[in-house]
Amino acid sequence: MISLTLAQAAVTDLPTAEAWYARLLAAAPSTRPMDGLIEWRFGPTHGLQVFHDSDRAGTSTVILGLTDLDNEVERLDREAIEHSGIQDGGGGRLAIATDPDGNQVILLDPDAARNPVGDGSVVGATFHIERVLDASLERVWDAYADVAQRSVWSVPKGEVVEYGANDFVAGGIDEYRCGPPDDLANRVTTRYRAIHAPHSFVTTNEIDRDDTPVAVDTTCWRLETDGLTTTVSIDVQVTSLVGAAMLDGYRNGHERTLDHLQEFLA
Repeated sequence: MISLTLAQAAVTDLPTAEAWYARLLAAAPSTRPMDGLIEWRFGPTHGLQVFHDSDRAGTSTVILGLTDLDNEVERLDREAIEHSGIQDGGGGRLAIATDPDGNQVILLDPDAARNPVGDGSVVGATFHIERVLDASLERVWDAYADVAQRSVWSVPKGEVVEYGANDFVAGGIDEYRCGPPDDLANRVTTRYRAIHAPHSFVTTNEIDRDDTPVAVDTTCWRLETDGLTTTVSIDVQVTSLVGAAMLDGYRNGHERTLDHLQEFLA
């Protein structure tokens, strides 16, 4: 069934996660290397590790290459495992499922699975960026929580964002389009997996362009203050469905977003 996998998944409750992944993979774990860690092996060089880490739960993206995507999606239906249905991701066909903690599981078709890197392919990355802002913790949090303020600083100069839905609560969903005023071709769906105001929140995001999926990510924002300034840290785990070039744009976009937030709060 599995021809490729790249990932680990952090979870809050290991027995619950084990039961879900055993249904997803149609197999019990291959090994239990230590307390709090289980592992499925799919060959000498790749496997999937699921481990207990409440702080990081819901921030992972698991990539699975399947020998027969159509059959596996039919099996997921029989197992009552919710998924996105088969989509054209630009770099190949895929389906997306979400585990009980909110970790995303990307199921790839054989062509994409055999060619996980390169132009037009499915490729992932993780990155961390941060800024020290001359503003209070509450001021920074409010700049994100208030969608009117967020709409000002969260897009590049000369571009706009239009929200169709905005629900900044745990379990809530944002839906918006963004880009130049005459070309709002980028559509984003954001799901708030966890919110701990005013210190952190975790989202999963699906990005489409012209209704074609181009990327998915899990992002965690953390805010810490010394009483005078606030440090904003962003950890992103992203999978591009259209090649490696998008990864640089993703990181640069987050860097510019924090620059704009810094200017907005000045």
